[in-house]
Amino acid sequence: MIHDLPDYTSLPDYTTFQPEYTTTPDWLNNRTILLIYLILCSVLISVAILRIICNVFLLKKAGYRGWEAIIPFYGTYCHFEAVWGHGMKMFLLLIPVAGTFIGMYDDFKTAYAYDGGAGLGLVCMFFPFIGYPILAFSSKYRYLGAL
Repeated sequence: MIHDLPDYTSLPDYTTFQPEYTTTPDWLNNRTILLIYLILCSVLISVAILRIICNVFLLKKAGYRGWEAIIPFYGTYCHFEAVWGHGMKMFLLLIPVAGTFIGMYDDFKTAYAYDGGAGLGLVCMFFPFIGYPILAFSSKYRYLGAL
């Protein structure tokens, strides 16, 4: 009966076992991941800086001082005051799911407040990094007031 047990001494040593294949490609190493991360972060920071610069020029068109766009919450308050008519409506952005859609509608409404049409409103809504510079730096679009 004792001789019927398997011999565990003949099993392979799994501590030194190395498979012949890898699960990740050779080009995907730590340096590549770091490079992708740095490129993504630099693009996102550039878009954020562009948005702040555009908000400075948009608030200047609306009659505010440009530096007011740089101050974190006060800039959003001034933007909502210029576009919506009430700055306190900026707190609608804090509603968990609806805040995303309110932010998109704010981009759409910004185009209308600066004499843009529905087409530019859709561009501002889905591609704000293209629509906001058009509104901010073009002399064609002027501030009409809160709608």
